[in-house]
Amino acid sequence: FLSPSNRTALSEKGIVVWLKARPDLILQRAQKKPLQRPLLKGPDPLADIKRLLEEREPHYRSATFSIDTSDQTVLQVVSQIKERILEIAGGKDPSFFG
Repeated sequence: FLSPSNRTALSEKGIVVWLKARPDLILQRAQKKPLQRPLLKGPDPLADIKRLLEEREPHYRSATFSIDTSDQTVLQVVSQIKERILEIAGGKDPSFFG
């Protein structure tokens, strides 16, 4: 989502959701799969996460909407996403919800 062309393409073709979380929680989640997060291999990964969020936030803000996932279950987040998409769709149930 950092590439301007990707942001434009995604925004033109659909709904973009920014799933937010507190930096400490992002670190906790990322540590479950350390090999998949090479940007967090430095001596202070929490500081790296905070820096990356600060750098990337202006791009992330261009999402259609955001949801803070910090204190929610996956089902709660999915419910909120569906609710927001239905609002955007004007109450019509989008086909991808079946």
